[in-house]
Amino acid sequence: MRNADSLVFKAMKALGGQRKAGVIFDVTQQTVSQWVSVGRVPPAHVLAAEKALFEVGSVIDRHDLCPSVFGLRPEIVKSA
Repeated sequence: MRNADSLVFKAMKALGGQRKAGVIFDVTQQTVSQWVSVGRVPPAHVLAAEKALFEVGSVIDRHDLCPSVFGLRPEIVKSA
């Protein structure tokens, strides 16, 4: 998957880009770039990311940003 197709990329774009996301999470733009590269937000930042995304009207949530910790969305699990 290309980085531009990843939900983490789309999430950071929704927050105004990697630099602005870094300010929100109190990390460097380079750190946010690493998150985009690996396609996952570290668990320590996921809830803050989810809140910030909600505030800008995004539907990307904790299940998209870090499924290894938060699992699949409940509605996906029910239909599986």
